[in-house]
Amino acid sequence: MRDFPACAALVEFVDGRSEVRRHSRDQLARDAQRAYDDIMGRPVSAKALDQGRKVVEDAERARRKRMKEPD
Repeated sequence: MRDFPACAALVEFVDGRSEVRRHSRDQLARDAQRAYDDIMGRPVSAKALDQGRKVVEDAERARRKRMKEPD
């Protein structure tokens, strides 16, 4: 790459900002576990938990309405 400094600069630019991923069931499971661990490792306030519960209750209410189930 010494003969092509612009190419070398482009390769370095891309290499520093890219990620190589495998597309397999095992890789998907590892990626999902990493995301789960990241989310679960974050602190959650009581207010955020209450808001989350309300969202779940509203979604369930809407689901039951669509399914014509009694509350």
